[in-house]
Parts: sequence; C-alpha cells; structure tokens
Amino acid sequence: MPTAEQNLKILSKLAAADNLPHALLFTGPDRIGKKKSALRFIEGLAHLESDLVCLADSPIQIKQIRDLKHKFFLSSFREFWKIAIIENADQMLPEAANAFLKLLEEPRGSALFILIAHTRSSVMPTIASRAVEIRFHETSARVASRFDKTLQIFERGFLYEKFREAKKFNLQNKLELVELLNEWLFTLRSDFINRGQNLSLMKRIFSAKRDISNTNANPQIIIEELLLCAMP
Repeated sequence: MPTAEQNLKILSKLAAADNLPHALLFTGPDRIGKKKSALRFIEGLAHLESDLVCLADSPIQIKQIRDLKHKFFLSSFREFWKIAIIENADQMLPEAANAFLKLLEEPRGSALFILIAHTRSSVMPTIASRAVEIRFHETSARVASRFDKTLQIFERGFLYEKFREAKKFNLQNKLELVELLNEWLFTLRSDFINRGQNLSLMKRIFSAKRDISNTNANPQIIIEELLLCAMP
C-alpha cells in the first residue's frame, strides 16, 4: 500500500502534467499530518499561482460555504488557481453539504478542493464520490503540536498553573480553541480505548466545542470547568 509521501509525489507529478483532480479527500486518524501534508503539497505547486482558503469550522454551516463560494467567484476572472482546504469535511450540516456539492460539481476556472476527514464513509457520499482519496495511516509519523505544552500542563500541572494557561484562550480566536480541544480529545482517546477511562470528560469536551462554536460563552470559564472535571 503506498505511503502518504508516495501518494503526494504522485499528485505532484499529476500537477506538473496539468492533470490534477479538482477534488482530493485526505482521510485518516487525527494528528497524523493530513493538513500539514495538504499545505506541503500546495507549497510544492511552484508552477501555479494560487489563492488559498482554509475552512476549519466544526460543524461547517451554510454561511461558511456561501462565503467560500463568494471568494471563489470573486477570483474567477483571474489567472490564479483557487484552492480550498476543508477541514472537518465529515462534519458539514446538511444544508452546507448540499451547497458545497453544487460548488464541487460546477467549479469556475482552475479550482482545487482538499477535503480532510476521518474516513471516506463519514463524508456525504455524493461529495466523496467526486474526490480522489488519499489515505493516511497510524504508521505515519505523529506531527508535533503547538498545544503539546498546554496539554502537558492540563494533565500534570498544579491547578493554579492550569488556570493560568486557560487565560490564554478567548473569543478572539474560536478556531484555535476548538483545535486545542480536538488535541485534548486525541490524548484522552487512547486511555478510553485501552482502559475505559475519561469517557465523562470526553463528553464534556464535545459539549464545550459546541458551546464555543455556537454561543458567546466565555472560553476561559469553559476550559476552567473542564479542568475541574479532569481533577482526580
């Protein structure tokens, strides 16, 4: 089975020959480098001038897809490629998925969509069928996270250190906060799989992600509540 690195080399050759599919689907577990590989691939397209849009909302709503469509159409009369990285492609709300399907079916000019999801089956079938899948496996090297230090404090620090770290997060960057919670879920998942631990905390983190995405709740208070729930 080809490695992700080998697949990216194949895609680079297709791009060099102007035969690149207009939709790619990167699948695999969290934190094994799917987004990083997508960015590396785009950086390697030296012969293409491009506009890049990254969409990382969870769940993805109709407004985000409409904004993406607007950005793509604005640049449709230029020579640039229009490239979009769609994280959480398996978490599109139904209206958003249907709107994205229309954009995928009728791209204007030179367009490339890179979808990122856990599995192909978790993506809306009519969307997945229009994308070439690139699979990432557990054997892929783990990508170091900028949240590693924060999570170490959350797991092993004193309570005052945890609360001090929580003060770094606010409503100014919801996406960063959701990314932190995704990283935290990943670190808890192995304990749950192996020992059945942390289920209650994982449920609370999922709930916190929804609150952060859909309300104006204070992120610092949300994290502090999670930290208290994580206390032994």
